[in-house]
Amino acid sequence: MEELKDTIKVIKQMFVSCNIDYELLKNKKFDSEWFENYNNQRIVNSFLFNYIKIQDMYILIKQSML
Repeated sequence: MEELKDTIKVIKQMFVSCNIDYELLKNKKFDSEWFENYNNQRIVNSFLFNYIKIQDMYILIKQSML
């Protein structure tokens, strides 16, 4: 049970990170010039990484409940 609580805590923090990145991304105009900027690439990569990890953790939690 403690492991599940720890996992949920991590997921909540990942949601916070995703939301920060999402807010930075949602009103941007995406073009080749925008993607050439390393900081913009970092934001996109951070968002995608956290989003994928949240999905992975959800799957692990779901499987552990079976």
